[in-house]
Amino acid sequence: MLPCWSNGAMARFQDYGFQRVYEASRADLVRDFYIPAMMRAISYDRAVGYFRSSILHLVQLAISDFILRGGKMRLICSTSLDDLDEKAIRSAYCDPTEVDKAMLSDIKVALRDPTSLPVVELLATIVRTGQLDIRVAYKINERGIFHTKVGIFKDSDGDTISFEGSPNETFMAWSHNEERFKTFKSWVPGGHEQVGDDQSYFNELWEGKRSSILVRSLSDVAKAELERYASPDPQAAVEKVRTLASSFYVTHRVPKQLQDHQLDVLKAWRVNRSGIIDHVTGGGKTITALACIREWFASIPKGSVLIIVPSILLAEQWRKEICMELESLNPLILQAGGTSSQDWKEYLRDFLRPTDSHSRSRIVIATMDTSAKEAFRNRASIGDTNLMIVDEVHRIGSLSRRKILDFEPGGRLGLSATPQRFRDPEGTDAIFKFFGSVLEPSFNIADAQKTVPPRLVNYTYHIGVISLEPDEIAEYRRLTNRIVMLYNQERDDSYDDANRSLRHALIARARILKNASSKIDYGVNYLQNRFKKNDRWLVYCDNTSQVDRLSEGLTERGLPVTRYLASMDSSKPETLERFEHLGGILLSIRCLDEGIDIPSVSHALILASSLNPREYLQRRGRVLRCSPGKVRAEIHDTLVGIRGPDGKVCVFDNEIERARSFAGDAQNERHVLWQIAGLVVETDTQWINIESEER
Repeated sequence: MLPCWSNGAMARFQDYGFQRVYEASRADLVRDFYIPAMMRAISYDRAVGYFRSSILHLVQLAISDFILRGGKMRLICSTSLDDLDEKAIRSAYCDPTEVDKAMLSDIKVALRDPTSLPVVELLATIVRTGQLDIRVAYKINERGIFHTKVGIFKDSDGDTISFEGSPNETFMAWSHNEERFKTFKSWVPGGHEQVGDDQSYFNELWEGKRSSILVRSLSDVAKAELERYASPDPQAAVEKVRTLASSFYVTHRVPKQLQDHQLDVLKAWRVNRSGIIDHVTGGGKTITALACIREWFASIPKGSVLIIVPSILLAEQWRKEICMELESLNPLILQAGGTSSQDWKEYLRDFLRPTDSHSRSRIVIATMDTSAKEAFRNRASIGDTNLMIVDEVHRIGSLSRRKILDFEPGGRLGLSATPQRFRDPEGTDAIFKFFGSVLEPSFNIADAQKTVPPRLVNYTYHIGVISLEPDEIAEYRRLTNRIVMLYNQERDDSYDDANRSLRHALIARARILKNASSKIDYGVNYLQNRFKKNDRWLVYCDNTSQVDRLSEGLTERGLPVTRYLASMDSSKPETLERFEHLGGILLSIRCLDEGIDIPSVSHALILASSLNPREYLQRRGRVLRCSPGKVRAEIHDTLVGIRGPDGKVCVFDNEIERARSFAGDAQNERHVLWQIAGLVVETDTQWINIESEER
């Protein structure tokens, strides 16, 4: 028997707002029900048609906490059988081991994936310790299978919650399928009787008192086969799963403790309840903002919070962080924007207006484009009781989005590694006028690498040089001549279209470098020579054409390639989860630059970049995020130039500028600067880079 290692008072069922009905289209079944129930339970009885060990991937921290406090689980399930198996098992003379084959086959399939081994090991360990008892059920002398679906959780106070509905005990059922179930609570009027009926039904099944259903324990042969994978140290088995948990579904944990730089920023924000956090990626801007939210609700119980983000995927990340870090508040969350339901139009006004102090805290998470629309602004009554937080705040300075800055909230907080807009003083001024000054202290890459534990890993920086092709050189020089002409015309103000034409010419010339044709062969060969099994490479490309050609070349060489594009909104989370889990080479354009967490990335190859310093910080940050087992990262950059008559490549000075910036915090800084010093530089006095985002 495992001892109970947990300390302190356990959370109770009555402390959490369980809903009467859960539907996958309206809730996250794992985050909103399964994990809160498992985190509070001391026992779990489950009768279900199908069980798969993959379910444990979704609730790794929850199940490990359940085990550490001595929780017990009884499971009755059917098996995946074909007709021949059914006849054999229903025979009066069948070998009991036949009943177990289907279940054990799932374990064997799971073991083919090394990342599943800790989960299977934990499953086997708790079977051996007696904390999990599995029995197999099937109908006697009838066609069909045992397909009941009922679950009963019990907490330390004796309160019980049961549920009945469609989901099986599988990864797909709880995380992907359209499922629906009802819950019954023993502590509410009318709930005790229904919960009692569910518990009685389960107990009758467990004890074999249902005449048409045969329930058998796992045979000694099957238990012995499963327990081959059990750990001799139960606590070690739990810790392996807890370490693995960060690569899968986000689950409950104790709120993160603020470090000194975050505490200082929080103190600075309290003065006027406004300001901008400009900490580098990994500096914990989101966690600091959540601390501000916690203080806001504590001081203004009738208040609410509006969080504005640039993308729906970032909105989902915020939702998960809120559910983890602010679980004690149990806030109501309304999402608006992207592919979310339009129900927000009905509820937005009520979510943002002052409410009764005894009501649950309310948070609205909206995308920038939705927030800027008239339909949103007309329904959003923003005033003194509202805290407004804008993530990637530099994005809100564009002309179309500045309408959001007409709101007048009582509290304001902007987040960005670089809040200044690149060569857009008007947009930058609008941001600082609304949010106020940058909150001290600053927190850069070197600071993040020195914290204990570190926020960012150390990295090495590597450069390669390629040349434009003759036709690309000719087009580059033609555009340079045109840029010089348009630049002079703009200075003389000789005609109105000079500025627009200059901008277009600058963008067209920048794309020649980003899309240099030799980058494809270079990238394919580079990755083939350096990619190793279990590596996770992030490759920055410029457009879908470049992604397509690179993907084709890598696939021909047998390398594992995944695409992450702006056009694939519906499958982005699944793509990132698969990449985190299996590794490989992820080809991306700019849609991964801001805010998305993929901490397991170990290598980056930059095939397309610009002069924008914010891009430098964001792209480094994506690669340097800490992850279990990750001790350092590698950044590989591609510098572009023109090959001269002597065969040497003259590298453009803007490319050199980027390389010096990346080398600045690298472990091999001296070596890279020595390499850069040996390059021949092509100086372009008319080089002006234009930020490609909306102005």
